[in-house]
Amino acid sequence: MLNQERIYNAFFKAQDAFNTNQYSQFDIDVIQDYVHWGKMIGCVHREGSPSENNLLQELFLRRVFFDLLSAIEDEKRSMTFRRVCLDNIYIPLMCLKRFYHAFSYGHEKLLALHSRLSTAQIRFNCHL
Repeated sequence: MLNQERIYNAFFKAQDAFNTNQYSQFDIDVIQDYVHWGKMIGCVHREGSPSENNLLQELFLRRVFFDLLSAIEDEKRSMTFRRVCLDNIYIPLMCLKRFYHAFSYGHEKLLALHSRLSTAQIRFNCHL
């Protein structure tokens, strides 16, 4: 349980750092840290683990995905920050693909995520 507390603590610290709109040379580290800890929480709740919980696994993976998506679409963020978010959004997306593969409704949910990402990519590329 102590390990799980550390993972949650690290995730929420990384999320706070991600959500502060202060730009620095460490943008890449902030984004990768947030993605890493989101993936770790997904692993804590994956099928077969002692803390298995499908709802929490999906919640945290989707949270990271949509936070990255929001950052990509946020014109107040630096282009570097937005580009790094776009480069790293595949990580939670692939985790969600693995997660949804086990469910009958999974294909539709995954298509919806791909659609949202495509829209964000088009908007991002228009601003280049």
